[in-house]
Amino acid sequence: MSPGGRPPRRRAVASAAGLLAVPAVVGAVLLLRGREPAEAALAAGFGGAFWVLASADLRSMVIPNRLVYPLLAAALLAAASGSWPDRGTTESAAGGLAALAVAIAVRVLSRGGLGGGDVKMAALVGSVVGISALSAAALVTAVTGGAAAALLLVARRAERSSRLPYGPFLAAGGLAALLC
Repeated sequence: MSPGGRPPRRRAVASAAGLLAVPAVVGAVLLLRGREPAEAALAAGFGGAFWVLASADLRSMVIPNRLVYPLLAAALLAAASGSWPDRGTTESAAGGLAALAVAIAVRVLSRGGLGGGDVKMAALVGSVVGISALSAAALVTAVTGGAAAALLLVARRAERSSRLPYGPFLAAGGLAALLC
């Protein structure tokens, strides 16, 4: 058994299934809502990337820089190239910078309660969703993360001093904002 409770092969299958399902669902929902195919494909790609980052954080409590930095560059390039019909470079950069500033403040005020990878992933999510959807992403992130922490505390599966991976909740916020 692995530290996560599942045999390693089952975890790998679940992770691969999610990597296929998340982009498919994101793309399908956006197409059904009348979005352009290129926008749906771009959002699906970032949805899959959020899944990969969340899975890595769940597995190892690390959000790899080797993934976050290229994704952040891709998000800004997508905005600069006009690939998002509703946001350009300014909207994307402002979202990334605002998310980065808030995440740094939370990290400092919580004395390291938010990891460095979480801070960088927050900047990525902000760059992908843009400043206008950042509040929706932040709300979903905070509510899902807070609810999970509360449930773990009530079930006595965690203590107040326990470290929890925050990447899955950042991914949930990013996905929710992409689908809005």
